[in-house]
Amino acid sequence: MRVDLEMKEELDIVMEEMSKRVGAKWKDIDPSKEGWFKEYSWTKEEEEEFARWMSNHIYNKGSARKMLTRVGKNRRDISQAVNEFLMTYGWSYSDLKLFKVKDISGYFMEDIKEHLTNLQWKDFEKWIYGQTVAVIDDKHLVYEWDYDRWKQGGHRRW
Repeated sequence: MRVDLEMKEELDIVMEEMSKRVGAKWKDIDPSKEGWFKEYSWTKEEEEEFARWMSNHIYNKGSARKMLTRVGKNRRDISQAVNEFLMTYGWSYSDLKLFKVKDISGYFMEDIKEHLTNLQWKDFEKWIYGQTVAVIDDKHLVYEWDYDRWKQGGHRRW
């Protein structure tokens, strides 16, 4: 069980840093609670700054790399692993505007693209292809539940 303890310690370091950046304390957050990552939000820039920190942390600390990823000491692979981590566990974006009309709610594609990193956008674009979207005033609206499912990593479970 030593490995489990080491993994928890490394994960706690990362989650504490991520929480600190939005004014929270990791010990006060219950990750078993549905939608826990929606309790706080950050901007794309704040997420990118955290991603740089986490990439450097994993690159420079072998135990973090071993416990949190399955990649070697390669910056590109680490960056990809960090992006996947953030898509699954990252905070919601504070400036992504939710559009609501009657019983339809979602996010416009152009807003999503503006708020995701390039790597995340490529992943999202591949995933959304073939999904049903609404068209409102000639703009594509991704349903809120679809975006949330993608953000939670549901697109990787199939």
